Amino acid sequence: MTKTNEAVIAYTADVAAAIVARKSYETEQNPENTNIQKTLDGLAADFAHVDVCKFMHAASVDANFINRQERKNKRFNVYSAQKVANVARAAAAAESLNAYSATLLRTAIALTRAELSMTHRDAHSALCLDLKVDAAKAQHIVRYGKNIASNTADTQSSSSINALQMFNVLKEIRDDKNEVAYVVDLSNKTTKALAKVLDIAL
Repeated sequence: MTKTNEAVIAYTADVAAAIVARKSYETEQNPENTNIQKTLDGLAADFAHVDVCKFMHAASVDANFINRQERKNKRFNVYSAQKVANVARAAAAAESLNAYSATLLRTAIALTRAELSMTHRDAHSALCLDLKVDAAKAQHIVRYGKNIASNTADTQSSSSINALQMFNVLKEIRDDKNEVAYVVDLSNKTTKALAKVLDIAL
């Protein structure tokens, strides 16, 4: 067994242990919340795939990312974690990228190429057809094919951004209005793999 294989096996075990720790944490927080336990069980199955963990290990994703504290009493969003697994599967095995993540990545790539950045408002409007897009960026924003509610778009855009950031596909910056915004690292290995899946020439 090579050192690389040994490292991936150890990494996979660390990810599994992190999910077990998260399950214990959620039980302490709310023993009645069986839904999050089912979600975490699903994540355990997703992250048990060697190709997923091999890609994550190569991308230097923290094995304990799911226990990262985002804000007081809140750990990394489990729906964002599902998209982390999806990004890894898509990049590693050319599987389909989540439609919301794909829309936002297409938008972010187009904006980055135009020397612009994607704000949360841009991401939100890309997914919700009821929202107006920034006129200065309109030609670069890819709209999602189906109309979804604003609150759904907000949740989906945030979790997709979190997942793409995990692989350093998106880099957080401040735009000229001092708003949090994102640009794509076009030289990143995961970016290139996802662009191939989406049939985007970089």
